[in-house]
Amino acid sequence: MTAFLIGGIGSAMAFLCLRKKFIQYQLALLVVFLVGLTISGELDATLPILIVFSLAPALRGIGRFSRTAILFIVVSLAYLVYGVLFQNAAASLVTFLSRLMQFIAFYLVLDNSVAKVKLEPGIALIVAMTLFESVIGLYLIKNGSMAANIEMEGIRLVSNSQPITGNIAIAIMPLIGYVYYIKKPYGKQLGVLFACSLILAFWVVLSGTRGYTLVFGAGLALILFDYFFTGDKTRFRVEFATLIFCLLAIACLAAAVTMQDQLFAGIDNSLRLSDSLGIRDQENQVARLFYLNISPVNQVFGIGIGESWSNYSEYVSAVRQVFGATGVEIRYLGRAGTNFHNFYANIICLQGLVGAGLIVLVFGNILAKVNSYCHGYRKMRRFLVVYVLMIALMLYFRWSADCGITEFIMLACILNLIKAQEEHAATLNSETLLCRNATASNTRRRKTSK
Repeated sequence: MTAFLIGGIGSAMAFLCLRKKFIQYQLALLVVFLVGLTISGELDATLPILIVFSLAPALRGIGRFSRTAILFIVVSLAYLVYGVLFQNAAASLVTFLSRLMQFIAFYLVLDNSVAKVKLEPGIALIVAMTLFESVIGLYLIKNGSMAANIEMEGIRLVSNSQPITGNIAIAIMPLIGYVYYIKKPYGKQLGVLFACSLILAFWVVLSGTRGYTLVFGAGLALILFDYFFTGDKTRFRVEFATLIFCLLAIACLAAAVTMQDQLFAGIDNSLRLSDSLGIRDQENQVARLFYLNISPVNQVFGIGIGESWSNYSEYVSAVRQVFGATGVEIRYLGRAGTNFHNFYANIICLQGLVGAGLIVLVFGNILAKVNSYCHGYRKMRRFLVVYVLMIALMLYFRWSADCGITEFIMLACILNLIKAQEEHAATLNSETLLCRNATASNTRRRKTSK
């Protein structure tokens, strides 16, 4: 109830004050969502609130959907209707919202007239979100939420077994890339951008989420590589880059020598590097055994997003074969709808080859949109392609798409911003060309009259 009240009141206030500033509005909703989750850990109560308020403004001004978007939305809604009518209605809704809604949100915001950003966000917004992330992280540390337990298998910043920090960092990663590659800050602004990025990276690691670390680490590595080794390769810049990397190497070596046990043990505990994927490995085995033994019809269409897993003897057999008589199998036998930490394992079992094919098609379509929208910005295009690919990889580890809604909405918003930049540049070029043609024409007339 606490999270529900925080989410409802905070989201309503954000809607009243910020809905016309679309990016700021989405990030405000994410902060409200995380505050409620941090305090109470009631994920199920807060996720629907986040989705409703995030997409409410975008329901107006919807543009033309691509064929891929229409196909995905129609098929997803068909599974939802079938699940609500003939399977477990609550499980169907949860699966739809936490697994499929993030992709629908992307298409609802992309090219949406309501989502057009009139006032460009800049470094100030990144600083504000870094502060919010830090406050939440410090609160979790102070209140003892950073502790080892059976569920987490390591030291992580969590609330009710949900990783908290890192969500904001992943959501604003496209914005960080946009500010760096397109707005091109320099001097103190560039220093602030790098400082915020490194602070966010710190909280990402403490979240203990390997997927988050892959996404943010890859994006930050691209930006740092671009700054140090590409662009204007003056002698000073190359020498400065070499010096910085030498100093970092010396610092890392010194830390490794003096604090070897504590340093590597801390990183290993946080990201759980030495224990493979933990229970996810067993879940993946269950999903594989189940899928290989069900009927061909179920392999093609899945069992439905609201189905009770225990209705299938193949599933019961797979769970008992993997988990044995440990008591853990009881949790998995009583579930309906979404089941595994692995996003793709859920899709292939619940929606079969149809669902898996649609996910591949959607990610291919998103990459095509990135290539099309960023046609004039090569480096930004490369950055967003890596971001999308890392998001796809992250879904292999992630339990739910609790903040995936904001991630995909932010990606769509940044693509809209880039498209607006290109259209503006094209308009300026066109006007410049017209002016030149008019000047040349006037010059010819004067010469003719003489």
